[in-house]
This record gives sequence, C-alpha cells and structure tokens, in this order.
Amino acid sequence: MDSPTDTTVHNIFQAFSLTSHQKDPSRIKLAAVSAAITETCLETLPASSSSPAPSAAAYFAALLSSLSSPSSSPHFLDLLKLLSLTVPHSPLSLVTSNLPALAKILSSIAGIASSPADPADSSNALLRSLAAAVEATVSSLPQTRATYSSPAVTAMLKLLLLQFDDRRPKVRKAAHSSLLSLLSRSASEGSPALSERLCPYLAQVVEATSADNTLPLLHVFPFLSQALPLLLPPGPLVAPLLSLTALKLPPVTSQVLSSLLSLLESGPDLPAPFTASLLATLLKTTSSHLPKADPACQSSYVRLISAALALLSSADPASAARISPAVFHLLVVYCSQGTETVAVATAELRKLASLSCVPASSLPAFRKLASFTASHATVLPFLAFLYCLHPSSPEAAPLLADLFSARSQADASGNKASKTAATDALSQVLAAAGPEAFLAAHPLRSAPGAPVDPAQLWVLDLLKAPAAAAAPSTLAFFASALLPLARKCDAHANSGTSTALEANASRQRVLDVWAAFPQFCAGAKDVGESFPGVAKMALKACTDKRYPGLLLSVCSGIRAVVDSAVEGGDEEATAALCSLEAKVMPALFNLVEALSDPAAADAADTQSNISAAQKLSAVTTTIAVYSKVCTAGFLGSLFKKVMQKLLLATQTQGPENDAKLTNLLDLCHAMAPTLDGGSVSLLVRAVKPMIRSDAHGALVQKRGYKVLLSLFEHHSAAIVGGEGLEATCEFLTGSMMTVHVSARNMRLQCLTHVVKSLETGNKEQTDIIPTVIGEVMLCLKDSNKKTRESGYECLLAMCEKRADMNDFYQIILGGYAAQTPHMRSAAVMALSRVVFEYAREDSTATVLPSLLKTTLMLFREKAREVIKSAVGFVRICVAAMTPEELQPLVGDVVEGLMKWNHGKDRFRAKIKIILKKLVMRYGFEHVKQFVPKEDERLMTHIRKIAERQQRKKEKNGGQTVRGSVYEGDFEDMLDSDEEDSDGARTLMTGMTGFTQMTAGSGKSLKNAAVEKSERQSMKSKAESMASAKSSKSGKVGEGDGVLVREGQDYDMLDASMAKNLKYQDENRRGYNEDESDDSDDEMMEFDDKGRLVVGGEWGVEEGFGETAGDSDEDGKEHAKLNKKMTQFMSAAEDAKEIKRPMKYEKAQEKMKEQDKKRRKTDAANAPGAKFKSKKAGGDVRKKGDKLEPYAYIPLDGKAYTKKMRGGEVEKMSHVVKRAGKGGAGKGKGGGGNKRKR
Repeated sequence: MDSPTDTTVHNIFQAFSLTSHQKDPSRIKLAAVSAAITETCLETLPASSSSPAPSAAAYFAALLSSLSSPSSSPHFLDLLKLLSLTVPHSPLSLVTSNLPALAKILSSIAGIASSPADPADSSNALLRSLAAAVEATVSSLPQTRATYSSPAVTAMLKLLLLQFDDRRPKVRKAAHSSLLSLLSRSASEGSPALSERLCPYLAQVVEATSADNTLPLLHVFPFLSQALPLLLPPGPLVAPLLSLTALKLPPVTSQVLSSLLSLLESGPDLPAPFTASLLATLLKTTSSHLPKADPACQSSYVRLISAALALLSSADPASAARISPAVFHLLVVYCSQGTETVAVATAELRKLASLSCVPASSLPAFRKLASFTASHATVLPFLAFLYCLHPSSPEAAPLLADLFSARSQADASGNKASKTAATDALSQVLAAAGPEAFLAAHPLRSAPGAPVDPAQLWVLDLLKAPAAAAAPSTLAFFASALLPLARKCDAHANSGTSTALEANASRQRVLDVWAAFPQFCAGAKDVGESFPGVAKMALKACTDKRYPGLLLSVCSGIRAVVDSAVEGGDEEATAALCSLEAKVMPALFNLVEALSDPAAADAADTQSNISAAQKLSAVTTTIAVYSKVCTAGFLGSLFKKVMQKLLLATQTQGPENDAKLTNLLDLCHAMAPTLDGGSVSLLVRAVKPMIRSDAHGALVQKRGYKVLLSLFEHHSAAIVGGEGLEATCEFLTGSMMTVHVSARNMRLQCLTHVVKSLETGNKEQTDIIPTVIGEVMLCLKDSNKKTRESGYECLLAMCEKRADMNDFYQIILGGYAAQTPHMRSAAVMALSRVVFEYAREDSTATVLPSLLKTTLMLFREKAREVIKSAVGFVRICVAAMTPEELQPLVGDVVEGLMKWNHGKDRFRAKIKIILKKLVMRYGFEHVKQFVPKEDERLMTHIRKIAERQQRKKEKNGGQTVRGSVYEGDFEDMLDSDEEDSDGARTLMTGMTGFTQMTAGSGKSLKNAAVEKSERQSMKSKAESMASAKSSKSGKVGEGDGVLVREGQDYDMLDASMAKNLKYQDENRRGYNEDESDDSDDEMMEFDDKGRLVVGGEWGVEEGFGETAGDSDEDGKEHAKLNKKMTQFMSAAEDAKEIKRPMKYEKAQEKMKEQDKKRRKTDAANAPGAKFKSKKAGGDVRKKGDKLEPYAYIPLDGKAYTKKMRGGEVEKMSHVVKRAGKGGAGKGKGGGGNKRKR
C-alpha cells in the first residue's frame, strides 16, 4: 500500500497532465512530458501492486533516467521542473545514493545551457530551473558538514555560484534565491556548514575587487545584503567589506553600508563584542572614506552607526556609554552637511534619545547644533526634544539657553524659517517644563518707554497659546509674576507721560497677560490654595470698562479650572470651587444684568470689537459650567431670584423688556441642567406663556423653546413622565399657530423629544402625531437647512412610534389633498423620506406600487414645486421597487415624466436618470413605446450612451466604468444629477433643428447646493449681459451670447464664437427645446480639444483641413468629404489650413462696412457730439452755443439700470478715451483742450 507521500507525487503529475487543454505552449509541453513520465512509471509498476499509483521513488528514477538521455535535451526544462517537485517527496536513501549521478547530470545540463548554440531565452529558463532543482535536492539532505563537504553537493553549489556572475539578471536572481533558501534552512537548524563553504568564496570576491574591477562584487551584493544576517558567524566578512570603502566609489560604498545595515537590523542576536568592534571600526576608518558629494552614502552611514549604537546599548550599556560621545559628535557633524543628511541624522538622534541611549551627561555634546542656522528647521525641534527628556537636569539648562539665543538671533537677522522653528521648539519646551521654569530661564524685561521689551512679545504669545494649557503651572505664579506685570503696564498707560501709541501698546500688554489666564487655570495644581485670591482679582477685572476684552479671558479661565477639577476627579479642587459659589455666581449674575442694559451694551460695542452678545454668551456659558460644582440649595435660591425677575419682566412689553427677558432666559438655560424637580416644573410654567403667545419678540420665543429643549434633554422624565405627557402635548399643539419662523428648529427638536417619549403602538399617546404632522411636513420645505434636518428627524421618530406603517402612510397621503401646492409638495417630500428610509421593509414594499400610482396623479399639477417633489419620489421608487412590481407602472411613469421634459419648468437631467434606470431594467424597446414621438431623440441618445458605456466596460475587462448605485444623503439624492452617465451632459434639440449636447448640467453629491446657487447666479448674469449686447456683432467677447438667425453672416472663425452660439428660428419666439420637424439625425459634436464641430455647406478643397470624427461612435465612415462635419479651429490655424470661400469673404467685408457706419451714427448722436472739433482733438465752442461744452448732460433713470448700463458706457466711450501708455488724457501733442464735465 502506497504512502501518502507517494500519492502526493502522483497527484502532482496528474494535475500537470490535465492542463493540456490550455493555450499556453509551455503548459502544453509540460503536460505532455508529465503524461509521458507517468506512463513510463505505470509500465514499470509490478502487476502484484495493490495501488494503481506509482511511488515517488519510481517517478524519481524515471526522471533521472530521462535526464541522463541525450535525446531528452529538448525536454530538460520540463524535466527539471518536475524533478524539483519530486525530490522533496522521494526517499532520502534513494536521493543520497543517486547524488553523484544527479550532480553529473546537472553539470552537463549547465554546460548545454551555457553553450552559444542554445537560444538565449531557453537557456535563461533552463538555468533558472536548474537552480531550483539544486535547491530542492540539497534542501532535502541533512544540513551537516558531511553533506556540504561531499563532492556531489560541492559540485551543485558550484553550479549556483557560477550563475552569480552571469550577465542575465534573471539567472542571477534565481541563483541568489536558491542559495538564500538553502542558507535560511541551514541557519534555522543552527548549522554553520553552508556558511563555512560560502564565506571563503564571498571573501575571495571582495578581496579581488579593485577600482577597475567592481562588476563581480556588484553582482554579489544583492545576495550579500540578504545573506549576511544568515551567515554563522558573519564576522569574517565584515572587515573585508569595510575595506572596500577605501575605494571611495559611491556605488560600492552604498552597497557595503546597506549590507551591514541589514545585518544590524536583523535582530538582537549579534554578540556585543562584535557590535562594539564594528562600531569602533566604523568611527575610525569608514567616515574618512565616504564620498562627500554623495548624500545617499552619508545617510546610510548615519543610519548604520545609529543602529550599531542602539544594538550595543541593549546588549552592553557600559560599552555603549563609553563610545556614545564619539557617535553623538559624528552625528552632530553630519547635521551640518546637507538637507537630506540633516534630516536623517536628526531622525536617528531622536530615535536614539527615545531608546534612552542619550543620557543627561551627553547633552552638552549637542549644543553645537544650535549654531547650524541653515538646519534650524530640523535641529531646533530635536534640541527641544532632548530638553523635554531631561527637563530637571542641570545639563539641560544650556540647551534651553541656546534655544532662546537662536530665537533672538532669528529676530535680529529676519530669518523667518529659523524664527518659526525656534518658536515651535520653545512651545514644546513650555508644554513640558511649564511657564515657571520657562520664565525663570528667560524672564520678561522692560525697555525704554515700554514695560515689556517689544523683542520679547513672542513670549506672551506662547503663554497664551492653546499649547500652554498642557503645561504644569500654578495660579500662585500667575498672581506673583504676571499680574504685577499687568499692573505695571496699566500704570504706564495711564501715567500721562507716555505717548498715545505707547499707551495703546501698554493696554494691549494688559490684555495679553490676562489672555494667558485660561492656560494657567487649565494646568493649575494649586486650585485649593490660590484660586480664591486669583478669582477675586479676576472678577474685579471683568468690571473694568477700560479693558472690555478681559471678560472673555476671565470667563474662559473659570471654565477651564472647573472642567479640570471635575474631569480630573480632584475632590480638593472641587471643594474649593464649591466654597466660592457665593462669590463667583452672584458676580457672574451681576455681569449678565449689567450687559443687559442697552446703553452699556452699546458702549461696550463701541469701545471694543467684542459685542455685548458675545460677552453675554461667555458669561452664561460660564454660569452653566460653574453650576456643576455648586450645591443644590444655593442653586435653588439663585434660581428663585431669577424666576422673580423673569415673572416681573413678563408683565411689561417693549424692545428693552424683550432684551431683558432674553438675558434672563439665557440664565435659566444655563442653570437648567442642574435644577431639581420642583424648579423644573416652575420653569416650565414660566416659559409656557412666552411660547404660547406672540406678544413678545421672536427672540424671546426662540429662547423659550431653547430653555424647554434643555429641560427635555436633562429632565425628560419630569416633563413627559406620567400625566406630564398629556399636558406637554396639549401645550405644543396649542402653540402651533403662534410659532415664529426663527423658532421652528427649536420647536421641532422639542417635538422630537416628545415623540420619542411616546409608547410605541399606544393609540392614546400616538394620536398627537396626526395633529402635528402637518406642521412637521411644512418644515421640510423650510429655507433653513437645520430646520429641514430637524423636521426629517421628527418625521422618522413619528414613523417609529406609529406601529402601523400603512396607517402612517395614509396620514401622509392626506397632505396630497391640501389646498396649497406648498403643502402637497411637502407631503410628497415626507413620503419620499419615509420610503427612502424603510424601502427594504416588507410593510413598505407591499404598498409601494399603490403609493407610486397615487403620486403619479400629481403630474397633472401645474405647480413646479409639486412636480419637483413628485419626480424625486419617482426616482426613489424606481430604485427601491423590484422589476416585477414596477413593470405594470412603467407606462404611467414615463407618461407622467415626459409631460415635464420641455419648457422652462423642465427637469430634464433628473428625468433622464430615471429613464436610464428603466432602460437598464426593461430594455430600450420596452421603454421607448411609452415615450412620445417628439421625444424619441432623447431615447436614441440614451441608447447610444448605454452602448458607449458597454463598449468601455468591455474594453476595461468587464469592470464598471462608472458606478450607478447611490450612496449618500437623502436631500443630495433628490437634488443631484451625479448618476448621469454621459458626463453631466444633456441632449437638447434647438429651434434650428440642431441637436445639442449641453455641458455641465450635472452636479456632484457633495456640491449640489453650491453648484445650484452658482448656476442661478451665472444664469442671471448671462441674461443681463445678453440684454446689453447687440446680436448683430460679428465677434463676441467672453461671456457674450450670439443669437444665430437664418440669412445673416457671422464670423464663425472667431475663437470665442464656439462658446457663445445660440440658435433660433425666425418664425418662433423665445428659446424652446422642442424638436423641429426638419431636424437632422445627428447630435452636436465636439472634437478632442472641446471645439465645436458644425455641419455646413462650405466646401473644403483637397489637401486642406481634416474631417471631424463620428461622435455617435457607430463606426461608420462617410463616403464623401462634403458630407462630413467641418471642424472649426482657431483663427491662427484656419489661416494656415482652411481656404475660405469667396462668399464668406464678401459677407465679412459687408459686416465691417455696416459696423463702421453704425459707429459713425452712434458717434454723431452721442451726447455732446456737436462740441467735437473736426480738425483737432478736444472740444470747441461754436457760434450760437449757449452752453459750455459738456456743462450739461441730460440724465435718464432708465439709462442707468442694470440692463442698460452697458449701452451708456459705450456711449460715453466717444467722450472719454481710455488711458494709453502715455497716461490718461495725453495725446500726441501732450496737450489739447480738456473736456469739461
């Protein structure tokens, strides 16, 4: 019975034999050889064998016999491939006994492959198969010294080594791969046998290398760089390799360094003495041998010594500490070389520092880096990194001094790159060491006429930067070091001895100092001890009218200290903040009351760029944050006082009172998250009258809804729990008629919270949905995007709570019977969104056909907004319904859509997308039968586009050219034309019968709204420009439109004419896209440069011009030249290639004469033309003139409208000429009478 191995070999041969049906000749040949070997093995199979499969030994013997036969030379390639697969499964004793014969056979085959008579391509493949056979054979043997010392194995290895110097890269690569595989196998078993055989050969190649003989070494290097980590041991080759750097040949040096780097990066298994010796050799000899002009070699060298030091530090820290100063010195030297070397050197230094290979005692060695000005962008951040590793070490202080010095030198020299690098580095130091250590190393000093030296203003900028918030700090230091500086600046500003400019600068320094207050609060470690005193000064500073900007800084600092204490879980800081509630909260409330005064608000607005609304927002936000650390009793007493003021304010009306109400409601909103149950009920009762009534301003109502929304978010159970739900629903439905437009978004969010609190399927609770759904649907048409989003969210929440989907659809369909088109359109949009969201559910799929049939009836409407919504719903249904469900309604869908495919209210792009989807599902002919005859051209265009896409798909190997599956937002889907597969171009039939392809009609999903507004803007601009320009002109400018009529001549060779063509029939008014009876069957074409290709009657002589390609891509060629479309080129090209007919030349001359006469007439009729001199420039006063030249020009209001403005400017061109090179008003004589205005 055969073993599993024997069966495996037989299966391999059988698999190769079954590939004879393939078209590849090499596969067919291999299959034939495999079948022949299998047949030979079957013939030698004993009749008494119980298995029909020959053994692996039989296959090995048959292959060996075939290879030894000279007549098998044409099949050596296939036989060697099969041998490589058979040897690993053959008995070891059989392979060992036949090893000499196999070595002899392989040597003879190598000789045949190297003979000149053999073709290059076959010998190449044969040598690669030979290398694979050697690898398979030697790999199957024991990896011992006895194996590799045997003559047969030595001969096989020699075959591989001979291929190392082959001129063919593929052969060398195959030999390298085979020998690397053997070396990996030997190294995995811990046997140095193969390494001992290879090292002498590799050392011989290295020693034989000279400046004139480097090719053998370069052939060996790809193998050596991978083999060096596998050699056991690698030491004997390191010294010869390093000696090659003395040749100073960049290719050789680079390969040597790369090979050694691969050795060091292979792992930490190298012995420490070997690594130390290698590093010492690199530092002593190699550095002087590097080519100075080759940054690649220098970068490799830097990486090599860095990797060696990192490896030595992990194996022998003591040895690494002794040698690291030399390494650091060398790396510092390389930081002054070039840009690439600096980047590599600093990266390696940073890597060594992160591996703790840079002790604090080595920091002075890096001080020289700060002097490399050209490398500041790289070295200064590294110095900051080193300082951050040892911020408290005395050796790190000089590094910080060097950074400050670099910043000062950059200021003096004006080097922006160095200034930016030094500032970023010092910001890193500030975040790590803190402001106290930072200012201790670089204290702020004064200057003559300024409390703070202007050269040190960047320090204040760093202290108030957001990065400083992460630095450890103390409020005591802020109070003792920075606040005195602020007082000093304030005293200098008010001293009376400083100039106005100096006083303003000093006031700005006060603001800069306080701007650092939030950063100190965020990282403060002494809140309990120092915050009470600092808070008193900060709150007092808020009331200083001379510095309105202090309020924002102080509020931001208070919020920062509270957030730091609460989020960090600092109980001591929280208790300290809570003990100050009686001082901080009343002060903040007083600020709100002071800012509520309109006079004070106006004064604040005029004194600073910060508005009173911004200040109020900052204070109320601070109150909300500080409420987190206050006691419930204290908040309750404060809230009662606010409620008293709120109730008193509701008794009166007026703008001033509305402003007061708004501020009080802001206070209630700030305190809402921390209120108890009783306070919540009181606040709800107080807010309801403001929401239900419109007696107060819109802002008051909006704030009321905002407060109510905050209560829903934080106290939902207290409002809608139990009996509160019914009262809340009644209140919201009762206030429907008084809601202001600006409050819709907040109201919808409140409704959403109420709906989400309903019990699913509870009819008594869900009865509120039909009451408010009309309001929600109308909000879907709101101009505010946030309101629309809130409306959709509320609608979907209703759908979830209304268990019966059919019932919910009926509620929405009730909007179809509304009296206004606006409401009917909103109902369609609501239905579209629900179907879009639940299309995959069975409850929606079953009613979708009836919903579509009902919606199709709306195409009889005349309101554009209803039709637009209906088209969007149809688009969603076509994508959601199965082909079987949609097929009976295809006719109705197409009939309804095509009613709106013409005229100014058309939705051509969206309709075309729907038609394409229908064609994809049901075929062109099925959809075409429902399309009106006048729109068959559109279907033809869709068919051609589909065929073009199919050809592109086939050309790309069956891959889809453009995706058609929509993924995105609901509103973007309704508004976008992204699925238009013809590149956002729409087929149009003009009044002249030409079929045009409009460009740019499609919109991307991301830019749908932006492009819509841009398109409307461009449309209005084009209309105004077209009305101001004359259509009789033969040339057009950028943005003009030219109306082409029959019987008129135009300069069609003008380069800008092709962009501004408009065709119109004289017998029709306006521009419509309905198809003409005599229209041709060709589409408008554009060449590959985007130029227009127009058919005409002008002949083109032979030898001139080129014919345009067929844009419909049918592959048909026209027989005659006069039937082809003529390609319009630019004027320069036309002058060289196109010979224009005489008729065109005459027409052009006629147009020039007409234009000249028109200009004369216009000039004679221009205002003030009678004052023009006929003999010279300037104006003259003739006899009988009562008025001076241009003393009076009649004004006409109609002449200066947007439409007529261009014509008036043209008239005045006869009066004032544009300035030339000589300046305005200068003629040849440099003088003349100036015209009076």
